[in-house]
Amino acid sequence: MSKQFVGLMSLLFAAPLLAQSQPVPHYPMCFPVGHLAVGEVPDKPFTATVVEVEQQVTQRGSGVPDESPTSVGIIARDSHGRVMGRWRRTSVPDTPDRNGNPWEVSICDPQTGRSTSIAYLRQERSSEEQLPLIPNDAQEVFARELPLDARSTVIFGWWHRTVNGRDNLGEETFEGLHAYRYRLTQPRSEGSIRDVVNSDDLFLQLTQTTWKTYPTTEENLYLTKVKQDEPAAGLFSIPAGIAVVEDPRNRAAR
Repeated sequence: MSKQFVGLMSLLFAAPLLAQSQPVPHYPMCFPVGHLAVGEVPDKPFTATVVEVEQQVTQRGSGVPDESPTSVGIIARDSHGRVMGRWRRTSVPDTPDRNGNPWEVSICDPQTGRSTSIAYLRQERSSEEQLPLIPNDAQEVFARELPLDARSTVIFGWWHRTVNGRDNLGEETFEGLHAYRYRLTQPRSEGSIRDVVNSDDLFLQLTQTTWKTYPTTEENLYLTKVKQDEPAAGLFSIPAGIAVVEDPRNRAAR
């Protein structure tokens, strides 16, 4: 993990010393796709499509998107607070990811206190309307305990604080949801975050915009087609016959 990323996370998630005027439920956080934050909150189920586009920034600061998304996936949370994300690159659909697998999947389960990562050997094709389930050829399944740190749903209350290096741009409607937009003004390098849009009602980060090349090109990762109903149970199931093993990174850290 780079020092730049650690410093950015400190800016995003540092807890203020003052108490919140409105109590925020304290649930674990999951980051299933591209560091989008999702609270493991029960009784707020949803399913959403994840899209990533590259945008050229105009002099007025608005993005001009490419004609088609460069990435796509899904994020879901069930009534038990379990969160899952599945993600693939559409720009190179037949090319494996950096680990040699065409899919990246994670499942966070607050009931077991574990986050499970699943690797895939081959790509499973499916229509946009029919959400893909975890295929039976999943391999290299890793289970690790969820981190017990400041990254909990209280984050969504902290975002409203006024701090140096971040502008609170106020309320907006995003994909039909009541949301708040924030702009980070200090990081101005490749990979640093520019904008974040949160849904306080769903304890969900709806979009995250990062600089690809400052100040001309940005990448926007966002949710669309958010459906607030119970997702398919199979999205959270480990395929039969797949052994869950300890993440070797846990052993190395001991």
